[in-house]
Amino acid sequence: MNARISSREVKLFRSFSSQFKEAVLHPVILASELYSAGIIDEYTRNKVSDSNHLHTSADLLINAVEIYLSKHNKENQLVMEFKRILKIFERHIPLNTVVEILETEYSSQGHHQRHKVDINKGGEKSLQ
Repeated sequence: MNARISSREVKLFRSFSSQFKEAVLHPVILASELYSAGIIDEYTRNKVSDSNHLHTSADLLINAVEIYLSKHNKENQLVMEFKRILKIFERHIPLNTVVEILETEYSSQGHHQRHKVDINKGGEKSLQ
């Protein structure tokens, strides 16, 4: 396995992490969904829920997602998890913000066609 390929998603996510942190509008709701999906742990979800500061909550969430992505060492598994996280983020970050930019960047990097992100003409985004 090529480590450079498998860490591409992690590097891309990290390069957008500060933008994600700024774009999170409802961190408690996002934390709940990420917890339900098994992406963050209960401790992180509770810390986000207990925090009174939007920026602190967003930092906790995005850092936890980075750690989660970093744990995957198989390319196919990492790609699946990356796309699953983007789908969750799409529901909680306004359209035409960082998720759309990241998806475009991910698609343009020439990843295998079966992993390409598709934004259809109806304005809805889907990851194939």
